[in-house]
Amino acid sequence: MCPGTKDDYFRVTEEGCRELFCKFKIQEIGVISGPATAFCLLTHGFVETLLLRIIKNESIVSLLTIFTGWLLYPFKFLDRFLIKLPEAHKYAAMFYIKANKEV
Repeated sequence: MCPGTKDDYFRVTEEGCRELFCKFKIQEIGVISGPATAFCLLTHGFVETLLLRIIKNESIVSLLTIFTGWLLYPFKFLDRFLIKLPEAHKYAAMFYIKANKEV
């Protein structure tokens, strides 16, 4: 689910993942999409929201929003380095969890 869509019900942190899967034996948990992606998603959403207030034509806003996405996309590659930092989980966009059901 993408932030800002009608199907965006909740988001969780690493600690939230641990809580949601507390009945499972967690083998591994980590950042799969880091702070750079979070920055891009938030900036993209901010620009779109701002443009919708300034420009009333949704077609133009859509084109400008797509262009903004293209400009921001290269920043996502910084996640290859950022997700290795100890504080990356605080600002991560997405997590993965590998767990087994306890019997």
